[in-house]
Amino acid sequence: MQTEEKECKHHWRIESPSGPWSLGICVKCNKRDAFRNSVEEGGWNPKQSNSKEKQIQTKENFLLSKEYNQIINTTKYEIKFINTAVTEALTLGRSTVRKKYGLPESTLRRWVNRYKEQLKEKKAS
Repeated sequence: MQTEEKECKHHWRIESPSGPWSLGICVKCNKRDAFRNSVEEGGWNPKQSNSKEKQIQTKENFLLSKEYNQIINTTKYEIKFINTAVTEALTLGRSTVRKKYGLPESTLRRWVNRYKEQLKEKKAS
């Protein structure tokens, strides 16, 4: 039996403007979204600047670049948190846990696979 997730009434924490888009993270559900810092007709014009940040034109490209930067700047997670995330992923599913904690798919998948490998090693010995 699958339970429906409640619709979150987001409470956004948005980073300071430093280009055409700013990253926002919901403090309740950790959802990430991009918010435009100016109207399209004025403000940041990527065609008038060589700045890498200002050349990001679409919301999708901006979010991908933020996710890529987050993966590059690897976050160190506490063992207790990793164990909680793996346990929940095995019961609730990786997708649900990934969204709940704002984790990259590859990170959570790696943790779950490592856990499963450790279980196999314990059973073999």
